[in-house]
Amino acid sequence: MNAPGATSGPELMLDAAESDLRVSRTVAGFVLPLGASVGRAGSAVFQAVAVLFVARLYGVPLGLAGTFQAGAAVFLASLTVASVPSASIVSLVPAFAATGLPLAGLQLLLGFDRVPDMFRTMTNVFGTLTAATVVAAVEEAKLE
Repeated sequence: MNAPGATSGPELMLDAAESDLRVSRTVAGFVLPLGASVGRAGSAVFQAVAVLFVARLYGVPLGLAGTFQAGAAVFLASLTVASVPSASIVSLVPAFAATGLPLAGLQLLLGFDRVPDMFRTMTNVFGTLTAATVVAAVEEAKLE
């Protein structure tokens, strides 16, 4: 629950798009949620690399079937990643279970994921707000 007067992430982005970038609420309300849904590809790439890294680290041969299972689990899990810090680590559990990787590998990933996670979030927010600005300019929906 948010403290009194605090705003949530999506609400903060909507307010920034409207007040700072002068994008109409209609355009921002359409583009920002769409961008949040599409922007999950970065998490999927991170998760795929993380599975391969941990498999190599622990000496677990994945083979073709294991790689396919990990890829399917990562793809499906990336659709459910929440917009909270280190959520992509938590959603790796199905991929680790599908490939037989030890869950202890997640602890290793937690140790160095915080800074890259902030950069992924910054990139996603910047890209989504840029897309909203471009759509507003194309549609001439900027506030005067």
